[in-house]
Amino acid sequence: MEFSKKYPLVSIVSCFYNRTDNIHQSVESLLGQTYPNLEVILVDDGSTDDTLRKLSSYQDARIKLISHSNKGFVRTLREAISLSEGEVIAIHGSGDISFPTRIEKQANVLIENADVGVVGCYVRSFNVIRKKWDIFRPIIEKDQLKGLIERNPFTHGEVIFRRTCYEQVGGYREFFQFAQDRDLWLRMASTTRFYIVPEILYQREIVMGSVTKNPIKSRKQAYLSEFAIHCAIMRQKEGYDPLERNGADAFQSIERERNSRLSVRLRNMAHYYLADGSIADANKLISESISLDPSSDKSRYLAAIMSLAEKNNIFAKCLHLLFRWRMELIHHRNNKEIRH
Repeated sequence: MEFSKKYPLVSIVSCFYNRTDNIHQSVESLLGQTYPNLEVILVDDGSTDDTLRKLSSYQDARIKLISHSNKGFVRTLREAISLSEGEVIAIHGSGDISFPTRIEKQANVLIENADVGVVGCYVRSFNVIRKKWDIFRPIIEKDQLKGLIERNPFTHGEVIFRRTCYEQVGGYREFFQFAQDRDLWLRMASTTRFYIVPEILYQREIVMGSVTKNPIKSRKQAYLSEFAIHCAIMRQKEGYDPLERNGADAFQSIERERNSRLSVRLRNMAHYYLADGSIADANKLISESISLDPSSDKSRYLAAIMSLAEKNNIFAKCLHLLFRWRMELIHHRNNKEIRH
């Protein structure tokens, strides 16, 4: 995995769809990187607003602009990577901010450590419920696969990886409309080592239409993330990938099965929407959580409480404040664990 020169070419890939208000700072943050050997792949995925015109206004020689009809994020990302030339691929979420030394510090990890193939960093992200900035400080477990099954240590936009490692596992899979990154990391975990630069080098921006604020997208992401985990477990235990063997039918079987892990995931998502004051959205998620695991007393108890809240505005406000407080408590507890 040795590079061909001291500063291998890094291809930064950023795909935009109707992000006209989020372009300037995002693109400028890429052009302001301290790393000396970059190409910046900007993709307009069939936007219907002013996105393409704004992306076209940049004259920097490092930029390669691609525009096509709407193909969706994963297909667009795959095609952009295939058209890039770098030995290293850096993902950058549309509208997000890469701090000036991000690529330099992450690329140096790859340059100095031949066994490392995927590099993340600490991420600054605005919590729309707490109305405060959070810092995501993940760690990589010694057993990478086991750690990835429990929790994704990356938010996706901050990651860089070796092209050889990416191509070895077949890249992003188009089936994963969401959780495509979780699926990729789970497949790469057995082929290369992961690393986190312990510095805040990236800032996520919450934009309209994001998964976080959309319960329908959040639900689908939860199912696909669980399916990615299922595929990883089957590859490890049985030696085959269900998606490769059975196609979409493998995913449909997951949707039909009772699944306690997915039930817990949906219940936790319901907590998020309760903290946001969206009882109707939370109720839909908790109902589905119960259908996946009818024996869960926690889910049934929460459903009963929400039923009362839907009939009483004062109780609904109290429930909202309770889950806001719960979110703050979890935030402070996580920070305390990191400090120790």
